[in-house]
Amino acid sequence: MELTERKQLDEERERLLASERAALAEGIAAQQRFRDLVNAVEGIVWEADAQTFQFLFVSKQAERILGYPVERWLSEPTFWADHLHPDDREWAVRFCEEAVAAKRDHDFEYRIVAADGRAVWLRDLVTVVVEGDLATRLRGVMVDITERKRGEEERHAHLWFFESMDRINRAIQGTNDLEQMMSDVLDEVLSIFKCDRAWLVYPCDPEAPSWSVPMEHTRPEFPGAFAQGQVPMDPDVAGLFQAVRACSGPVRRGPGSEDPLPADVARRFGIRSLISMAVYPKGDRPYMFGLHQCSYPRDWTPEEERLFQEIGRRLSDALTSLLMFRNLRESEARLEEAQRIAHVGHWERDLETNRVHWSAETYHEIARKPSSSRYTIPALA
Repeated sequence: MELTERKQLDEERERLLASERAALAEGIAAQQRFRDLVNAVEGIVWEADAQTFQFLFVSKQAERILGYPVERWLSEPTFWADHLHPDDREWAVRFCEEAVAAKRDHDFEYRIVAADGRAVWLRDLVTVVVEGDLATRLRGVMVDITERKRGEEERHAHLWFFESMDRINRAIQGTNDLEQMMSDVLDEVLSIFKCDRAWLVYPCDPEAPSWSVPMEHTRPEFPGAFAQGQVPMDPDVAGLFQAVRACSGPVRRGPGSEDPLPADVARRFGIRSLISMAVYPKGDRPYMFGLHQCSYPRDWTPEEERLFQEIGRRLSDALTSLLMFRNLRESEARLEEAQRIAHVGHWERDLETNRVHWSAETYHEIARKPSSSRYTIPALA
């Protein structure tokens, strides 16, 4: 009897052990399936301490997306904050701290600097785990949204370009006065680029003995050279004139440029960054169109360069038109003066309408009162 009971106990123990082994194997398999599932997610699945923000778990996608080994995420207590983009660090940490203090699930978008130096945009969806009345764990998924952000930035850049050009076109079309047009355009340019000075220099000629600023708009704290009249040419400025005339697009000086700012001019006018280009109106010598940044060393973006170049081209056309218009008006005035001195008038006849227009001196010579009317031939008989 004892032998039979012992055998039954042994069999029951083996059955329980087999059951435990099967449960353990199933648990390990389930855990592996969970890890495989987590690592297959197109994002970084993570868990962190709610009070310190130190990561406790990070999926393998972290290394693929940002390039840092998972071990660094887990071993460095302030890994997340340390690798936030400098422009996002302060507000992102504060936002997360406030959400955890309120025990509120949250999601937000920010940039992290990847191992290769790229700025990667992430959308972070965070769940706050609360035990008792204390937030103890944070669990979330970081999704790479860089491509979406890049598309949004490109659409914004296109919209900014067309809206800015519309403002420039309105300024150009708003007047037939040359000086007023230049003033209105530079006022818009100062606002569009949020720079410290927008200006036109004349002539853009390295062989000229001097140069002047016929039009300029500035921030009040950064007055320029408009009131200084003719400024003697120096080798640095002559070199800049040569550079812009040799280039088909904008020329930069300052951050992002291999060439230095003109030393004397930069010192006198507090210039820390410059972008300029030659403008070639027909019938006149070249101008130089440019912007100064004095408040900080600005690195002009490709989008800003593209817009600046298009404004320069449009300004060249506008200068051509208004210079021709001004020259025509001056020629008409000189003709009127010459006729007055010589006591000679002139007239024009429209062959289609048979109407005649007299000059002011013609009215004077025939002793008629000047009129804006255009007489017909029968009316003059």
